[in-house]
Order: sequence, then structure tokens, then C-alpha cells
Amino acid sequence: MSDEREDKSTAAAEGWASHAGHLNPDDFSDESPAVEAGTPEAAQQVWNTLPPGTYPPSGIDGDVTAKPGRSMMLPWVVIGALLVLVLILVGALNLRDYHLIQDGDRVEVRRGGWLPATTRGMDTDNLLLNRRYAALKLELGMQFRSRRFTEREDLDSGLIDLLVELLAPAVRRGDDDRVELLGARLELFPTAGVVLEGRHQELLRQVGLVRGKRAEADALAAVLRARDLYRRYHQRAGPELSRALERLGAVEAILSKQQKLSEPLPESPPKAAAGSEF
Repeated sequence: MSDEREDKSTAAAEGWASHAGHLNPDDFSDESPAVEAGTPEAAQQVWNTLPPGTYPPSGIDGDVTAKPGRSMMLPWVVIGALLVLVLILVGALNLRDYHLIQDGDRVEVRRGGWLPATTRGMDTDNLLLNRRYAALKLELGMQFRSRRFTEREDLDSGLIDLLVELLAPAVRRGDDDRVELLGARLELFPTAGVVLEGRHQELLRQVGLVRGKRAEADALAAVLRARDLYRRYHQRAGPELSRALERLGAVEAILSKQQKLSEPLPESPPKAAAGSEF
């Protein structure tokens, strides 16, 4: 039995030894040879796996370094478009703003411009608004800090405060012409009474006295001119002449009396002390 097993082992060993691990080409005649790494087909396979926007490799075989293409410009195009959009939005918001800006010795009212940090003139066809938002002349040596407002009501409040600030020195030095000019400008703002409620009462009282006296003097001058015209053309005035002169005479008497009452009384000289030679 043992001899039979030894014979079988010897036969198997001889069979493996005859092959010796070597295969003939005819044993794989139906298979195609594998593609070698350095052939053009291998390079084509490598290029097919590259990401979009890269160029075919050059130089050393297998070099797949990406080179800039059109897709590399896409982020910059998007960033540029976003910057333009932001610029347009900021400019649109700036158009709604109002600005008070000092230009030399004047303060001008301006609107926001198309570009950020720019301004344009306050263009309007409304005569009342043109008078209300006309430039204001500052006091000598006065400096004004520029201000920005998002609503017209806030702009009006800022101008009212500036007018009051300019009225104070004019009243102190007795400049009636400037008081009249600034006071008339203050009346153009319907919200002036609300903005100044409870503030600057003494200053506004003095402004009212100065402007009232000037208006009274203007009214008296107008009455005198009317009477002069009636008398100059009395022949064409007809029967209404006498009645018109009576009305004007009554108005003149009232205005003259009020004008005298409004004038300050002269100061009486001081009384001499007892026993003085004066």
C-alpha cells in the first residue's frame, strides 16, 4: 500500500517538474495583449480622467497639471457682477438722502448723487420750495458740520435749528434787516412751531417785535402812498375820493399812534441830590 502511494507522489512531482512553471504562448492564443503604460492609448486614458478646463498633458508622460481656462475666469466674473449690483443699490439709496453742506460762507441744501459720497443740486420747479431750501449765509467765521438726512421732515428740522442759531447774533447786534430776512425764512416751514415748541421763546419774541415794527412801518408807508395817489389823480377818482381819503386818514392815525407807542421812551435825566449846586 505504501509503495503505491510513493509511486503516485513520484508521478505528480515529475509532472510539475516537466512544466517548471513555464507557459507557452500558444496556451493563451485567444487573449489580446495588455496595453503597456507608455503607449498613446494609455495617455489617452489618463487625459479622459482630467477635470474640465484643463489642457492635454505635455512634456513628461503622465503630467496632468491643470492650466487656466475659461472656467477659471467664472469666479471673477461673478464677483465683478456682485460689486456692480452693490454699487447700484448703494447709489439708489443715496439718491433719497438730503444733505446740508457748507460751501464757503454759505450752507447749501443738496440731494444725494448717483454714486456713493456724491451730491447734486436741489432742483425743483416749486417756487415755495426754492425759497425754503435756498442757501443760507453764515455768520462771519462760523463753521458748519455737514449733515445728512433720510427724510424731508428731518431736513426741515435741521434747517429750523440752523435759522434759530443764525437769528440769535442778528438780534443781539440789532441787525433788523437780517432778522427780517431770517424770520421770513422761518415762516416758510409749517412745522417751525412744533419743532420750536417750548424752546427759544425769548428769542422768538424779540424776532416778532422787530418784524412787527417793520411791517407796521411798511403799512403806514403804503397808506401815505395811497393817499398821495388819490390826491394826485383826484379828478379821475370821482366821488369816491372823499370817502377814500377818510378811510386812509383813519388808518394813518391808528398806525401813527401805534408807532409812537412802540418807540422806546427816552431816559429821564437823574435827579440832583439835595444840597447840590446843580
